[in-house]
Amino acid sequence: MRHTTLLAITIAMTLATAAKAEPPTRYADWPNGPVKWLMTAEDHQAWRAINNDAAARDFIALFWSRRDPTPGTAENEFRDEFDHRVAVADIVFSRDTRLRGALTDPGRVFIILGPPASIGLPAYDGSSTPSGQSGGSVPQSIGTFRYSNPTALHLADGLLRFVALGGPYVLSPLGNSYGALQDASKRAIVNPALRAVPPWAPAAPAWQRFQVTLVHASSTRGRERVEILPPGVTRAIDDVRALLPWKTYKVIDAVTFSAQSAQPATTTMLAQTGKPYRVVLRFTAEGGASLNVSPFQVSREGNEILSTTFGIKPGETVSVGASRGGEAKEALLFFVTWIAD
Repeated sequence: MRHTTLLAITIAMTLATAAKAEPPTRYADWPNGPVKWLMTAEDHQAWRAINNDAAARDFIALFWSRRDPTPGTAENEFRDEFDHRVAVADIVFSRDTRLRGALTDPGRVFIILGPPASIGLPAYDGSSTPSGQSGGSVPQSIGTFRYSNPTALHLADGLLRFVALGGPYVLSPLGNSYGALQDASKRAIVNPALRAVPPWAPAAPAWQRFQVTLVHASSTRGRERVEILPPGVTRAIDDVRALLPWKTYKVIDAVTFSAQSAQPATTTMLAQTGKPYRVVLRFTAEGGASLNVSPFQVSREGNEILSTTFGIKPGETVSVGASRGGEAKEALLFFVTWIAD
């Protein structure tokens, strides 16, 4: 009887383990990217039940359809704006941290609440107390976002505060900051009755062509200058140049890829010093793309590897990452263009 009982327990445990949903291989990291700032508790619970790639694709398609302000049309303006803010955040808010810009607290606020009227984030690497900032025994820096429409955003006032204590900037709970972020994520769901992928949800094509442009940016020259850049790159630079200190932008290299979701395209790009970079681009099934670059280093203080997934649509150019030199005086910027046929 004892052996029979043990056998029954073993079988029950085995069945329970088999029934537990495992994350789909190709999409396991999807909820860990910038989209996590939008996910509700219900979304997280539903994702934990996903156990294959097909179900993951349906989940992602439904996720964006529930947030589509113009259902039934080819465009999802909310997703377009979200992807655009992620691209800007990746450039602007990765200056003083090795985190991806869109995954920092300033990046989260920028993505969810939109561009503030003003940004005050002193350059800070955690090694010393910036001039004019209080530190005590622990070096710290105080940063702010100021919004001109606090009532609409459910903020107590228009000022959001960030603190860096030996690391990246962290959002302060003052002023109902976290409540405002949660409210904005819930308000984004404009089609709550949708429980299945609608027929009008866009499907991703198999093969697409992309161009990756490598640009060297510098703040050391006194005269502001922008060279003639590939189509789309000029606008992408304009999105970030007002928020960053770089004065000149110079095209270093540009390559064109043909890529599909299950098959990465690989090539080599050369920096201004002739140093090679291995570049891998993959077109993702949910309609975005991923870019991996290695080595990725301007100086010994710069980042070594760029690995990011981003949203993009035909004809669009997005900024996807940067490596900074010492004290942010220079950077390598990568721009991806989806070449529309």
